[in-house]
Amino acid sequence: MLEWFTAAVAKAPALGMGWSTVDANVSGRAPNSGTGSVGRLGPAEEAAKLIVFVLRTYNPFVDPLWLRLGLTMGQLKGIFALRRGPTTISELGGRLQIAQPTASLLVERLVQAGLVERTDDPADRRRALVRLAPEGERIMAGVRDDVLRRLFTGLSLLSEDDLAALIRGLRALSAAAADGAAERSAGDGGRGGDRS
Repeated sequence: MLEWFTAAVAKAPALGMGWSTVDANVSGRAPNSGTGSVGRLGPAEEAAKLIVFVLRTYNPFVDPLWLRLGLTMGQLKGIFALRRGPTTISELGGRLQIAQPTASLLVERLVQAGLVERTDDPADRRRALVRLAPEGERIMAGVRDDVLRRLFTGLSLLSEDDLAALIRGLRALSAAAADGAAERSAGDGGRGGDRS
């Protein structure tokens, strides 16, 4: 679940769809379904806006955590992209949607900072693989812990009934997402619909 959450959180700014802070009111609280423009939305659109609001609220890229770590936004994104395991520099560039020379510079900075390690690819000695160094793993664990701590704090404010309803809704949404991913995978000949 956390892998999906951190991936979705990383993409949340791109999900804005023109919604200014998801119609949050002046106090910064989530939109209230009983008032304002959100109350006139259909249930699916209201749910989508609320999900985007929650994702933005717990987004480690919005929180100044990355500044406290002394990293640039690009470096933090590089660490996030490497959380899935070793990869080549060109594959890392593809994950980050940056050119290979830019990815090489990013990797060099991360290696110099002690956050990433380069190793020879055992399958092809001409290629180098990059992976998180122990310090990079520590930073990733800290980011995960920070997001989870803030999320648990928010969830602890909910009543048992609200938590039960949230769990039912998240299970249904997860099942729908899995069904959609399976349909996309079948539609592209099994090549894998997830390009994140």
